[in-house]
Amino acid sequence: MVEGFLNHEKSNSMISFELVGLDFIALQVSGIEIPDSRNAAFSLLQSGLHLFEKENLMITRRTKLTISLILLVFWLHILTSQTTILLVGTVHAFEDSTSAVFEPLRQKLIAFQPDVICIESIPTWDTLSLQAVRSSSIETAKQLRQEKGWQAQDITIFIKEYHEKLKLDTNNMIYHSQLANALYANHDFWNAYYHWFVLSQQLKQHPDLQSDKELNSTFALSKIHERTALYQAKTEYGHIIFPVAKALNHLYLYNIDERSDDAEFAKEGKKLAWRLVFNFKVFKLLKMYKKEKRLMTEMTGNEVIEYINSADFRQRFQELFDDAPVKYSKSKRTKYLIALWEKRNQEMANRIAQTIQSTDTQKVIVFFGAAHVEPVKRYLEKMNNYKVITLGQL
Repeated sequence: MVEGFLNHEKSNSMISFELVGLDFIALQVSGIEIPDSRNAAFSLLQSGLHLFEKENLMITRRTKLTISLILLVFWLHILTSQTTILLVGTVHAFEDSTSAVFEPLRQKLIAFQPDVICIESIPTWDTLSLQAVRSSSIETAKQLRQEKGWQAQDITIFIKEYHEKLKLDTNNMIYHSQLANALYANHDFWNAYYHWFVLSQQLKQHPDLQSDKELNSTFALSKIHERTALYQAKTEYGHIIFPVAKALNHLYLYNIDERSDDAEFAKEGKKLAWRLVFNFKVFKLLKMYKKEKRLMTEMTGNEVIEYINSADFRQRFQELFDDAPVKYSKSKRTKYLIALWEKRNQEMANRIAQTIQSTDTQKVIVFFGAAHVEPVKRYLEKMNNYKVITLGQL
């Protein structure tokens, strides 16, 4: 007669299974909880053993051991199926670096084979952040809607339609152009830039199509795709993110930034800067900054990315933030600015987690400024559901 039960406990990071009063598996899992989406599986196992009890079925010791081995394999599968998040810090512009120097880095990122790519840009639904930092783009999007004669319902239909068409024909330039227009009109600016960038790269390879009437009819805002590609060619997007996404046939990049406090941060930052003019400790920081900048100007773009993602650089950079209210400025304004900075990083971590939850992905790459890597890493690790790695660990 079965008198025991299956029990899984998350307290103290201990997973314990009990059957007929026998604690037959005890796994000490350091810092890992069972994600909510997987609790249903444990409930199913528990229901199965309750069935034995209900039907008064006998279980031999061999059966107990068999069940214990099955559960062990099951739990190990859960551990190994954790979502892996690769955090990649970048700078936002590269001086005198050609795209070719980034090829080793691009190949390394492509080999990681992410299911999802997250970027430092604002989701369309975060209107406060968009209004705070992209007001001019919002106005341009309005002009595009007027140029195309689109209503809100048209935009949603176009995005869905051309996204589905691109799944079947990923190199179709008309589809890229039309999808980019619809995304921009919908305030999904960086995804629009991505598809305009792809369009421009393909036109470089097929210059004869520049005069194609059907393709030209899709161009918007006096060929904004050309200006976008020219600008992005110097940034982390043109050198790394967009080419990696295209090589992996990703049609969408997930926006995870939050900047609703940007105006407040800038205002308080200016006030603090004036107060620190005669703070001699700040000169030490400026000296460190100039040294790092001089060092990086001697590197290729690929070497810069490797350097700013190194454990040593990340640790030194984070220590500056951690020590700022103690070593350099003890004012309330300094603490307030750091609180705003931390709020942004925490929200980024939350949005990464939300993206993973909504896409049920196993591998994610997150691209953002190098200063975000360490704080976002801390917040993600506190969630206990993910394996978080950095570029140096690939």
